[in-house]
Amino acid sequence: MAKPIRVVPDDSFVSSVPASPGQLWSDHHEAVTEAVELLEWMHRRGVLQAMRAVMEQADSLLEIVVRQAETPGALGLIKNAIALLQGMSALDPKATAALLQGVARATQLARSESPVQVHGVVDLLRALGDPDVAQGLSVGLTVLKGLGAAAREAASGETSMGEPN
Repeated sequence: MAKPIRVVPDDSFVSSVPASPGQLWSDHHEAVTEAVELLEWMHRRGVLQAMRAVMEQADSLLEIVVRQAETPGALGLIKNAIALLQGMSALDPKATAALLQGVARATQLARSESPVQVHGVVDLLRALGDPDVAQGLSVGLTVLKGLGAAAREAASGETSMGEPN
């Protein structure tokens, strides 16, 4: 939850603000140049125009958001989104990237002219001899094991840390 701002800038903060644009430029030339470049980039890509449109319609946008938040499914959606984000934060980014690359590769293979064809037990046993199929099966079984453990923990009311849900 957000915490309130408890520090009020004192006079030393106010006195450190440059008195004139010339002083600002001379004291902070590099930062001002970078800020102007950033604003120009945002302008060229339409970001500033989009931000301005949002600000101009802020009241009606806020009304829509509030109206949607009051719908019966909104609270569940928000809770699910939070749970999804919390769960994703526990994932190893490198492993997730590798897994998603594997999904992309599998999608390409499935669309290719020569996808893996299994028409019976013999074809299945032959496919298991392929190191990539064996590795994929191992990953799949590991995922199923993790899902099963999480489902059992959820049913018993404990998390993987041994804490109550």
